[in-house]
Amino acid sequence: MCGFVRDAECAHSTIQAIPGKAATCTDSGLSDGEKCAKCGEILKEQTVLPAKGHTEVIDKAVEATCTQTGLTEGKHCSVCNTVIVKQETVPAGHKPGEWVTLKAPTKFEKGSRRQSCTACNTVLSEEDIPATGSLGLSYSFDIENKTCTVTGMGTCTDKDIYIPEEIDGCKVVGIGYRAFSGNKTIESVVIPSSVSVIGAHAFENCTLLGSIAIPDSVTEIRENTFDNCTSLTSVELPSGLTSIGDTAFYACKSLKSITIPDSVKSIGNSAFHSCYSLVSISIPDSVTSIGEAAFGKCTSLVDVKLPSGLASIGYAAFNTCKSLKSITIPDGVTSIGNDAFFGCSSLTSIVIPDGVTSIGASAF
Repeated sequence: MCGFVRDAECAHSTIQAIPGKAATCTDSGLSDGEKCAKCGEILKEQTVLPAKGHTEVIDKAVEATCTQTGLTEGKHCSVCNTVIVKQETVPAGHKPGEWVTLKAPTKFEKGSRRQSCTACNTVLSEEDIPATGSLGLSYSFDIENKTCTVTGMGTCTDKDIYIPEEIDGCKVVGIGYRAFSGNKTIESVVIPSSVSVIGAHAFENCTLLGSIAIPDSVTEIRENTFDNCTSLTSVELPSGLTSIGDTAFYACKSLKSITIPDSVKSIGNSAFHSCYSLVSISIPDSVTSIGEAAFGKCTSLVDVKLPSGLASIGYAAFNTCKSLKSITIPDGVTSIGNDAFFGCSSLTSIVIPDGVTSIGASAF
C-alpha cells in the first residue's frame, strides 16, 4: 500500500528513485528502488544484497634471524583491510650447535670447548673442560649439592696422583678419612684448589710419598694426616691453614724443611715428633699453643724460633732434640712443662724471661 491516497486517474508520470545501499564485506545492502513521486506507490521493490565477505590476502611470514625478529603468516581483507589472522612476532635468536673441543684435557691440564650458532657462526659460549686427573679414583658423591669427596685409589694405578677439580659434573671438595692410608705405591699428590678438607689419616703410612701440593683452600691439617710418610722431604703448607693436628707429620723421618704460615694458631700433640731430618723451623707469632711432644725426637733440629704469642711450652715439646744448641723463650711464656727440653744434649744457651713462674721436672 502506498502512503498516499491514490488518484484513480494517476498515470505515475513522475518516478522518484529510491537509492540503494551497497553491501560491504560484513553488512548486507539494498538494491535501488522506484516510487511514484505523486502518489507514492512503490514501482520497483528494493531487494536485500548479501554481504560480500572478506577478500583474503595472505601476509607473508618473515623468518626471524639471529639478531632480527620475524613474523608469522597472517591474513587481511584487501577491501576493508580488516585483520583476519594476526601476524605474531617471532623472536630473534641464535641456533646453538654442538660443542666443539678446542683443546682436549689431559691428566694435569684443563682443556677448552666452544659452541657456535649454526646459522651465523657467532661464538655463543666458551668454557673450560676440567683436567681428567688420575683416572679410576673412587669418590663419594653428594648429588644434591653437586659435590664429591675422594675416598680411595679405586682402580687407579698411578704413582703420581692428580686429583681433578671436577668429576662427572660434581666439584671435588674433600679427601676422605683414610682415603690413601697405607698405600705403598704413590709418590706424589697434587690437590686442586676446590678441596677444602683433608680427612684424618688420609695419607698415613704412604711410605713412598715424596711430595704433595696442598692448596690454600685447605684450612686444617687433621690428626695423623701424613703420619709415617717416611719419604716426604718437604711440604709447603697453605697460607690459610689455621691448625696442625695431633701426629699430623709424626715420623716423617725424611722431612728436612717445612714452612708454617702466619695463619696457624695451634700445633697439636706430637705433630712433628720423630721428624729426624728436620734441621730448622720457624714458628710464626700467630701460634699460641704447641702441643705435647710436638717436636720430640727431632734429632737434627738445630734452630728453632718460638712465637712471641706463646704462653706455655708443653710436656716434652722438644724432648731429645739433641742437635739443638740454643733457645730463646718468648716473654709471654709463664710455664715450661715437664721434659720440655729433656735430652737436648747440645743445648749450650737458653734465655728464660722473668715471666716464667713454673719450670717442670726434667725440663732441661
